[in-house]
Amino acid sequence: MERYNYLTLPPLEEFEKLVSCANYLIEENVKRQEIVDPKRIYQHEIYVKYVFHINSLLSIFNGTNIYINSKYVKYLDYPSIITLIRASLETFLTYYYIFIDPKNDDENIFRYNNWFIDGLNKRQKMEVGFDENLKKVQMSEKLNIEECIKIIKSTDAYKSLSQKEKDRIDKDKMFKRPGWSEIFRLTGVSEYWAKTFYSYFSSYAHSTSSCIIQLNTARTDKSSGKILMMCIHFSLIITSMFIDRYCKDFNVGERMENEKKESIEAWIWLGKNLSKPKI
Repeated sequence: MERYNYLTLPPLEEFEKLVSCANYLIEENVKRQEIVDPKRIYQHEIYVKYVFHINSLLSIFNGTNIYINSKYVKYLDYPSIITLIRASLETFLTYYYIFIDPKNDDENIFRYNNWFIDGLNKRQKMEVGFDENLKKVQMSEKLNIEECIKIIKSTDAYKSLSQKEKDRIDKDKMFKRPGWSEIFRLTGVSEYWAKTFYSYFSSYAHSTSSCIIQLNTARTDKSSGKILMMCIHFSLIITSMFIDRYCKDFNVGERMENEKKESIEAWIWLGKNLSKPKI
């Protein structure tokens, strides 16, 4: 099948097929090998988080029932759809930035440890009150942060930083990574997807005025179907890219049906070559 023809296929059926494939790969990986290395565990769990998101998306794509005027009405929950797509995209980009983009092991260690302490730093700022167990957790995680800082400082990636960037790691225990749109471009997607979609998804997550206006219009405008199709196509592209990489990183998916392999290859190609959605 010509790759552009995948855009004419029923999008929900295509997405359901890829979600099923993504689910299966987790099961295959867990059955085949025990993951013991902490970094590999987190690498796997980032993929699992993504799979949770796309399973939820599949459910919402099929419509949500709400009780209005003494009856149930099915509607498309665009704010939740687009917010979930943004969350799933950021999950994939996190994986890409830490485990795919680094040029060598040194850079991977630097990025991984900076990512790891970023989460712990946020919990250090939580007010735990008089809960002694939570205080102990914070103290333990503070030691983990210090250990990660030592590892970060031992890398060539750290040594190549400017003094200002080193001071930020010393003082704030954090390294400013590139923005999501910039990381998205690194994946090789076409400029249309990279430039347009992250800001569009963010407008829904942050409840901007344009989001509220468009939400109101979508309930009556026939173009809302096109918006949904565009969202599903975008999710097909990102899901295909993530499945492809997860298979390579964890050596799974060898027995995947040729039809699914061809579909994944096609959507990756469309993500890298489609200049605008043909809908």
